[in-house]
Amino acid sequence: MNNDLIRRKICIVTSTRADWGLLSSVARELRAYETVELQIIATNMHLDARYGMTVDEIIEDGFKVDERVEMNAGNDSAVETAAATGKCLIGVPSGASIPTSLSSSATGMRCSPWPQLPQSCGCL
Repeated sequence: MNNDLIRRKICIVTSTRADWGLLSSVARELRAYETVELQIIATNMHLDARYGMTVDEIIEDGFKVDERVEMNAGNDSAVETAAATGKCLIGVPSGASIPTSLSSSATGMRCSPWPQLPQSCGCL
């Protein structure tokens, strides 16, 4: 077996306090591995003063927010929501510097399986 460890870049995209509550434990587990470079992208409600600028909670949890991707929906109409989602989908790839894996509770947990990760991270 090769003793060289493969370095992985994993990006977590979080959009609300609720999903950060789910993803923060995964982020803590991943941060513990020297072979993982963790990126965090905050978007949507995290960046909205109406919802308390909860991006600050991510920072208070001891994480660096690598990118902030604004969505800025003018209202809750279907058209505005679709436009804001499109803006976010364009912004996230430009904010992530080519991760090995991308994880978001909005799309479901996704990550590449490899044996060094703990069972608790939700990876297969």
